[in-house]
Amino acid sequence: HFSYDLGSNCLDLVETITGNKDDVDTLMKMLKETGLMAAEISISDESYTLVSKPIGAFNDHIYLFTLSESNRLVPIEFDYAGHLTFVLIITIIALIIDVSFAIRFRKRVDDAVSSVNLQDAIVECPNIEGFKKNATKLLHHKSLNYAIVVFSLKRFHFIEDQFGADASVSLLKYMKEILVALCHENETFGYVGDGKFLLLMDFNQENIFRNRLSVFEGIINKYETLKENRVKMQLAAGVYLVKDNPNKTVADMIDCATIVCGDTQNSTNLTYAIYTDSVRDKINQNEHLEARMEAALSGNEFRLFLQPKYNVERDEVDSAEALVRWFDYQKGDYRYPAEFIGLFESNGFIVEMDHFIYLEVLKYLNESKARGNKVVPISVNVSRVTAANADFVNFYVGNKRRYSIDDGLITLEFTESYATEDYHKLSEIVTALHEGGIRCSIDDFGVGYSSFHILKNLEMDELKLDRLFLSDGVD
Repeated sequence: HFSYDLGSNCLDLVETITGNKDDVDTLMKMLKETGLMAAEISISDESYTLVSKPIGAFNDHIYLFTLSESNRLVPIEFDYAGHLTFVLIITIIALIIDVSFAIRFRKRVDDAVSSVNLQDAIVECPNIEGFKKNATKLLHHKSLNYAIVVFSLKRFHFIEDQFGADASVSLLKYMKEILVALCHENETFGYVGDGKFLLLMDFNQENIFRNRLSVFEGIINKYETLKENRVKMQLAAGVYLVKDNPNKTVADMIDCATIVCGDTQNSTNLTYAIYTDSVRDKINQNEHLEARMEAALSGNEFRLFLQPKYNVERDEVDSAEALVRWFDYQKGDYRYPAEFIGLFESNGFIVEMDHFIYLEVLKYLNESKARGNKVVPISVNVSRVTAANADFVNFYVGNKRRYSIDDGLITLEFTESYATEDYHKLSEIVTALHEGGIRCSIDDFGVGYSSFHILKNLEMDELKLDRLFLSDGVD
């Protein structure tokens, strides 16, 4: 019997028990051979036969060694056959172990890869594939009235633009922790990307759902960066009620919820929307409008209208506001702005629309002045999408100069929601516009989170109060 430590080098072991370096060289030679090898070695003046054989497991990295007293060996042919049989038996056992290990190892690798593929590495929660898998399992609880909810913070990218990528990632992780705390046992959530989360939740009563969203939004606004910078964020959520069509795949339900989430994303007073048949009809209509919008613009279907602004002190019209109207030749009538403005904001076509109306106003002013007609200042609406363009100031100031429009005749109206979300950037824009002779206004003040902090930090020329601001009377 020889004592050794697990993991010892076999060469060191042979040299220790034989005390002969030549025996180590013999063993090295045996290790280099691929077949059965035998050699005689001496241990304490006794003769031993050492037999080695690679057993074919783990890419021939495992060898079988047998050590027997030479004087107890049977004749060589029987000895060879005995060793070979023994080696073959051990080889088969090792191969079985090898295959079993490989299967288990492969399963562990597959499970690990699958786990990675189902997790979002940044937010550290299930990704969309992980959510689909978890949600599919939970939907077997037929007793629950489930809803698939897609939600995000309205204008989430403002956080990244204003405070940096680290702050936006930190906020996403903060939102994840809130979801972990607020989700019930038979609910689950996941992160899609681009600031959007998915939630499978019980939707037994709409008022309870609304309250849960309100609580979630309230906790989000306790996030330190938002509190420190006096920024208040709103949720945008799209809801698909599973009971409406439980046979849909989870992926299809997510698509439906995503569609209505887009509607709330651009709304100043809508927190969530539920997918219905009427929503589906609206989607079909939007697809029709999107298919026609380019041709409608080039075909002069979009037209400039001027709404007078009346001065009650002087009892006269002293300015106007530019409005766009769409006369749809296929329909044979005008379309309401509510039908297409929100759609164009979401698909980006609003930039071309804003530019078109602005140029129409400049042409009108230029021609009116050339004819000797009375010229009054005109205000033009600007969407947040247009204002976010890098060449925004150059386009508006540059074209004003190209059409030789006097300073003070153009006022650009920015929405209160845009002023709320990025007043630092808007402040820079306003300064540049003033230098170019363009006045600035905040439109719809009173619809969202009216803030005198914003007014104090923006050098606006005009403030337009929304009628909702005065809906309960004037004091």
